[in-house]
Amino acid sequence: MKIIAKTFEGLEDTLAKEVERLGGEDVEVVKRAVIFSGRKDLLYKCNYQLRCTSRLLVHVKKGYAADKNSLYDLISTIRWDDYFDLSKTFSISVVLNSKNFTHSQFVAQRAKDAIVDQFRDKYGDRPNVDIKNPNVKINIQISGDNANISLDSSGKSLHKRGYKEYLGQAPVSEILAAGIVYLSEFQAYKKLVDPMCGSGTFLCEAIMQECNIPSRFFDPNFAFQHWKNYDQEVWADVKERADQEIESSSYPFLGFDLESDALSDTKANIAAFSDYATNIKIRKKDFFELESQEDAVFILNPPYGERIEVEDLFGFYGTIGDTMKQKQPGNTFWLLSANMDAIKKIGLRSDKRVNLYNGPLAAKLLKYEIFKGKRKDFKSR
Repeated sequence: MKIIAKTFEGLEDTLAKEVERLGGEDVEVVKRAVIFSGRKDLLYKCNYQLRCTSRLLVHVKKGYAADKNSLYDLISTIRWDDYFDLSKTFSISVVLNSKNFTHSQFVAQRAKDAIVDQFRDKYGDRPNVDIKNPNVKINIQISGDNANISLDSSGKSLHKRGYKEYLGQAPVSEILAAGIVYLSEFQAYKKLVDPMCGSGTFLCEAIMQECNIPSRFFDPNFAFQHWKNYDQEVWADVKERADQEIESSSYPFLGFDLESDALSDTKANIAAFSDYATNIKIRKKDFFELESQEDAVFILNPPYGERIEVEDLFGFYGTIGDTMKQKQPGNTFWLLSANMDAIKKIGLRSDKRVNLYNGPLAAKLLKYEIFKGKRKDFKSR
């Protein structure tokens, strides 16, 4: 089957590497998605284990849909009772990039009519629509005169891992955090430090990667389990094999924050991993007063001046740069920010830049290798 894994802009290559590791074939990177081929077991495995995708769509059909009648006819050519029966509820989501249709709700309504008419003609009854919590989610993407019809195999977004008790004040998405943790290559260092940990998302995602915990280990429920071709034995085997790969680790994970509420959130969220990670330290401490670490990788998500305000934002970022240079030589820093002017105040040359999105905000992820002495001497080693 043809599978489309959705992701955030900037994480496509990272997701493609994940897909290849799990056995995806014919992997193709496109904007905000990775397309690949695989069988049913791979679809189950990817839903359970991929960290950098929000949902997995299975391609059903592509065809001409330039007006309401051709759309209806295209939807009607699909044998929907091959996918679900009368007992299941369904919903339709629509993405439009076409002059032929201006309202997604109209497209969804027309497609719904075609589906229920088919069931009613065949069985004298119809399945119900459930917008909030459907068993089956149908995705329609119309571009120009053509429509792509897919089934959403995931259901709710895969960023909902199931370990979060508290979200915190300005939480970063688990998908984005997982991608940044991958990029940090933290396992090449002696410890991982999040000095502004908030609700602890970076730490949680790093622990899951270090211990091989599947991304949906705490919530293994998916839309594909409501499909007619769902195979319980295949799913049980996929889950068992993945769970057998889970390991405990003594790798050091350090989280710091000045806010007591943030620390409480982090401790509550990270408690889910107490059986797997044995060296987690969460402390109340100011990053600017943090003692020097040895061979550590830092991941920082400082305030941008959006949801969390800082009185002197430029001065705050300048002090971050000074602290990195003066107190943490020999360490590597990854900093995520959507405030491009504030980033300039860091005052250090970045070794790598990655364009990302944090929600709707265009952001940059910057890597800084902090060294003693002159940069040219450091690079010549």
